Amino acid sequence: MTAAGLSACGGEAPLAGPPAIPAEDIPDGWPRNIEGFAGELELRAPPRRILPASSSAVDFVLDLIGEERVVAIPEQALNWANALDAGSELRDGKLFGSYSTEVVLGFAPDLVLTHVWQSANASRALAQAGVPVLVLPELKNTQDIRLALRTLGQALGAESNAEELIAGFETRLSRLASTDRSSERILTYSNGGTGGWSAGKNTTADLLIGLCGAVNAASEAGLDGHSRMDFELLLSLDPDWILVSGGIDGEASGSLSFLMAQKVLSSLSAVQNDRIISVPAALFSTTSHYILDAAEYLAGQLDRVESVDQVPSKDGAQSKDHDDA
Repeated sequence: MTAAGLSACGGEAPLAGPPAIPAEDIPDGWPRNIEGFAGELELRAPPRRILPASSSAVDFVLDLIGEERVVAIPEQALNWANALDAGSELRDGKLFGSYSTEVVLGFAPDLVLTHVWQSANASRALAQAGVPVLVLPELKNTQDIRLALRTLGQALGAESNAEELIAGFETRLSRLASTDRSSERILTYSNGGTGGWSAGKNTTADLLIGLCGAVNAASEAGLDGHSRMDFELLLSLDPDWILVSGGIDGEASGSLSFLMAQKVLSSLSAVQNDRIISVPAALFSTTSHYILDAAEYLAGQLDRVESVDQVPSKDGAQSKDHDDA
């Protein structure tokens, strides 16, 4: 399929990518070949008009280089990006609604950062139009996080910033590992009323639970990927904790409300002991390095309850009372 063939009708002009860069405007160290996650990518010069097409791509770019070179962000980033400041100029006039070839080309980007679950057809069409496209993977382990930061640092010409983020990541990771939480069995649960889901092995949720040192009850049961979680399976797993996404703008979580409304689930240990943790929505769903922030949030909730459980009662016994998680 050619770029010209992607136009809506045969008489339209072919889709145009970014203009060619004069040789005298290319700095030392460029062009460079980036070993991307879906193949090699050539960048002739440091990108100046960057379009992150997912909320997690926004997180990576803003923490690596700030917003000066960002030409547009997706509308969903207003709710789901963690690095976007409330007063960011990107919130006003630099938004797009859908990841499609025509919409993206309208911003004349010289680098597009997309995610593996976004439209592969749009990514191919953009590449055929001459726009470099770097596809981000789903994060499944800590090495994926390091690799994503280093790859993006190289692509954006921000290698030193990437290494600083990685160094901070390592320090925070060590701090998380200093507390033993290996006895805590946690299950993620999502249900908007049309059926329950949980996340097993090879998911960002599994990484989140592992980063804080706890056990993913779904992975422990052999579930792989995002799996259906009916009441029977949920009751048989009976995790110590249930992890749900919080609502947008502080609203109540739909999954939390659903869980608490089901009488058949009232025997769950997590329900009886009030151990359902609602993680802020943008952290719960992130596929960026902010997964570590989510793990720190989760660890803080676990440790807070554990510290209350260990407060001696007046007769010297350990109290089992605890706060709302």
